[in-house]
Amino acid sequence: MTRPPYRVRRLGVGRVRWWDHVGVKTRIQCPCGQTIVGKDEDDLVELTNAHLEEQHDGRTYDREMILMMAT
Repeated sequence: MTRPPYRVRRLGVGRVRWWDHVGVKTRIQCPCGQTIVGKDEDDLVELTNAHLEEQHDGRTYDREMILMMAT
């Protein structure tokens, strides 16, 4: 029996795997020119709304709208 060319490791509870973040949107480009980067989608939504409130007259967007525009 041959061994695979990679090693499979079991991760403990709370450990993050790279494939858990596939498709996660963490960056948005505001029309004012500022790029906002979050560590995950929740952080991106929070940072984007903070930017909108500070720089764009208190405007806010809901989570779905922000993630639709994010990459």
